[in-house]
Amino acid sequence: MTTEALFDAAERGWKAGEARLWSRPFFEWPGLWGEEEACFILPLSLCKPMNQLARAGMAGQAWAMGAHKRKVRDAMRLQHKPRREPLAGRPQVICVRFSIREPDKYANWGKVPVDRLLPPRMRAGKLIEGLNFITDDSPKCIDLNECWWPVSKRADEVVVIKIFSGQEEAA
Repeated sequence: MTTEALFDAAERGWKAGEARLWSRPFFEWPGLWGEEEACFILPLSLCKPMNQLARAGMAGQAWAMGAHKRKVRDAMRLQHKPRREPLAGRPQVICVRFSIREPDKYANWGKVPVDRLLPPRMRAGKLIEGLNFITDDSPKCIDLNECWWPVSKRADEVVVIKIFSGQEEAA
């Protein structure tokens, strides 16, 4: 899928989500806090649920998980360069999945992209690159919302990740 097609699909899905909110009582559109700082649009294939990423046989193959994480990082870096300083206060991260199939509520399909928003850090002697938007992905440091919205065409399956400046101070 081309970059233009990704952005078009995301725009169609986002507008449809806002317009049809009243017809989907199970869908909770979160309130948005602060100014939008960044927006990332990823193909659905890069936002796999954790039960697919951590399935039997993957645990021993760290290279496979690392390759997937690098693809996510590269896709996000193409859309936004790393920040010098993380956002102050308690930023809000909204992850919206536009897909044909409904994921499990606790599938945690946004974990890998949200991890790419952390600052660069060393782990086991290797540099883990990050975009430096958030200091930590724990609930005390960010307000994270993962939402799902159905689409009618497979071509419109994308994930939109928006980062807002959020609340001034951590709760």
